[in-house]
Amino acid sequence: MFLAIFCGSFFSPVIASPESQEMTISFQGRVKNMTSGKYVAPSELRLVALDQGMKVVETIHPSTSSFQFSPLVPKKLPYLIQAVFSKENYSKLIPPNPSLWKKKQVIHVYESGAEQKDIQITPAMWVTKKRGFLFIEKIFALNNRSIPPKSFSMKDLRIFIPPNAKDIRSGLTYQSSKMNIPISLSFIEKQKAYGIKRFLRPGQSTLHIRYSLPSYSFQDQPSLLGVQESKNHSFYVVAWRPNHPKGIVPKIKGADYKKINISGIGHSYQVDYSGNSPIRYDFSQLGFFSENPLESDFNPVFDTPEKALVTILFLVLALFSLNSFLLRFCFREESIS
Repeated sequence: MFLAIFCGSFFSPVIASPESQEMTISFQGRVKNMTSGKYVAPSELRLVALDQGMKVVETIHPSTSSFQFSPLVPKKLPYLIQAVFSKENYSKLIPPNPSLWKKKQVIHVYESGAEQKDIQITPAMWVTKKRGFLFIEKIFALNNRSIPPKSFSMKDLRIFIPPNAKDIRSGLTYQSSKMNIPISLSFIEKQKAYGIKRFLRPGQSTLHIRYSLPSYSFQDQPSLLGVQESKNHSFYVVAWRPNHPKGIVPKIKGADYKKINISGIGHSYQVDYSGNSPIRYDFSQLGFFSENPLESDFNPVFDTPEKALVTILFLVLALFSLNSFLLRFCFREESIS
C-alpha cells in the first residue's frame, strides 16, 4: 500500500499535464521579399536556440513562403529564425516571451543590387591605451539607402589593419535586430588590406573591427574607404582614453586634423584621410587606462565596462548625426578570391 502510494507520487510528474501541453508551440510564419514586396520561398530556414551559444533546433526547406517548425516545449530563452535567401542569411530574434512565441513571424529578405551611390559610411577610431599595448576599435557607421531596398555586396571593401595587430575580431550589428553578427575578414595580399565577403542589407548598421597593438604608436592607412571624386573628403573621427587632465593629446603626422568635442566622449580629432600617405599616431604621452579606477592614471567618466559600452553606442549615434562627414565607398577592380 505504502509502496503503491510512493511510486504513484514519484512517477506522476512524468505524465504530461494539460498545463505542460499548453506550452507546446510551433514557430511559424512567412518570408517576405522587401525588394519586390512579395512573399517568397527561402532556400532554407533554421530555428536556433540562443542557449550559451547558438544551437540549431531544426532545419527545414519550405516550398512556399509559409513555414512551420515542429512542435516543441520552448525554454525560457531567446530563439532565432534564420532564412537563407540568395545565399545570404537573414535573421529574426524572438524574445523569451510566450505571447510572442505564438505569433506568426515575418522574416524580411532582400534582393542584391544596391549601388555605390546608395551607401553612406562614417568611420571612427577609438583608441584605448593600456599598460604595454593599445586597444584599437574601428567603427564604421553604415547606411544602405537604396530604393527599392536592396542588399549591397561588400566584396570590394578594403580595411587597413597594421601588420603587427593581434587578436583581430570583427562584427556587424544591424539597427533593426540589435544583434552583433561575427564576420570573418580575408587578407588581400596584393593590397595589404582586409576584405569582407558579405552583403550589407538596407538600413543602418555598424561594422566593428577590434585589435590590439604591442606599442603606443602606429601607422594607419586610409584604407579603400574614402573619396570617389576629388571634391569629396574622407574623415575619421578619432577618440581616445584616458583623457589627460592637463590637455595632453595624441600626436598625429601625415594628415590634417582638428579638435572636435562630442558630448559624452570629450576631446576627439577629425582626421583627414583623403590622401594616400600613411598617417602616424603617437599615444606615448598619455596615461594608462584601467577598468579599475584605482589603477588608472586618468580615467574619463566611462570608467566601467557598462559606461564604456554606453559610450560606444553614443559614439555610433554621434557618427550617424555627422551628416557633413558621410562618405561614399571607393572601389577597386580587384575582388576577393
